[in-house]
Amino acid sequence: TGATASGNITLVADTTIKNSGSGTLVLSGTINGAQALTITNTGSVTLSGIVGVSTSLTSLSISGPSTLGANITTTGTQTYSGAVTVSGSGTRTLTGTTVTNSSTLNGGAIALTITGNASIGGAITNVTNLSISGTSTIGANVTTTGTQTYSGAVTLSASPTLTTTANGNVTLSGTVNGAYTFTINTNGTGDTTLGDSVGGTTPLTGLTISTDVLTTAAIKLNGTLDITNRGSSTISGILSDAVLSSSRLNLAKYGSGTLTLTGTNTYTGNTTFNAGTVRAENTASFSTGLVSISNTTLQFAYDTSANFGNNIQLFGSSSIITDRVTSGAGVTHTLGTLSIGAYTLTIDR
Repeated sequence: TGATASGNITLVADTTIKNSGSGTLVLSGTINGAQALTITNTGSVTLSGIVGVSTSLTSLSISGPSTLGANITTTGTQTYSGAVTVSGSGTRTLTGTTVTNSSTLNGGAIALTITGNASIGGAITNVTNLSISGTSTIGANVTTTGTQTYSGAVTLSASPTLTTTANGNVTLSGTVNGAYTFTINTNGTGDTTLGDSVGGTTPLTGLTISTDVLTTAAIKLNGTLDITNRGSSTISGILSDAVLSSSRLNLAKYGSGTLTLTGTNTYTGNTTFNAGTVRAENTASFSTGLVSISNTTLQFAYDTSANFGNNIQLFGSSSIITDRVTSGAGVTHTLGTLSIGAYTLTIDR
């Protein structure tokens, strides 16, 4: 059937509350006390009052489905092993050392802020904006209408997809590591920023990004870096292979936007450009292997005469432009073999 406790609760010792029926246990008052609270239930539990408003709990663990209708603060961990539904308005804030959701989390169409580390083991949906201040272990998909902000280092524990559906940005300020594939999709004018190295410690097995403007540092992969960009984007770090005898990074670009490569890249895999503009501002922008282009403008931008050395094969009509990074006198840029086939190649400067 269910039960409701409407008064405020103060914990004076570590406490376990059991909901052994099939109904909903509603705790509508505040819960305080520097103790651990464990809630086990075969039905569901709803926390309507603020938890830790005056005295933070040491930890909170809830098994079974739960509804979080107020902010929760603990000095230690928060563990939600059943499906979580967030209710209310504004922003729901969960504060603890590590907040873990092992099952799904429905954000109730409001913002979710995790102050501390996060371990995402179940899919997060129906959130407006998501913000995590600490490190994140991501093992499930995350979908928001607005922004996703991960301030600390990210570790992949599976192959997740981060999606924003209404012009939201995805920002990962720390490193990203884990031997899994990683996908980021931002809708409309949503941008993607990878502020630190990707795969520097544990190389990813693939990275797929579909976004407006992409800004990223160094990327190390054992697989394909697949970029679809609508706006002017920059990879400023080094693109490199994973340190394995058989591993290679392959670079593929789609989308109408410009992608600028500024680093001294060392990857050895295939390079394929399918649309838009690619601007090389380093003689080692591309792999030493074949560069295949279709419906692409390829810009070689360097302030002195230089040998880029790349062999280029067309599989669709394209353009090659020689340019400088800064204004000045004309320079000569040398390429390798051009394989044009039945397509049209336009060369300009």
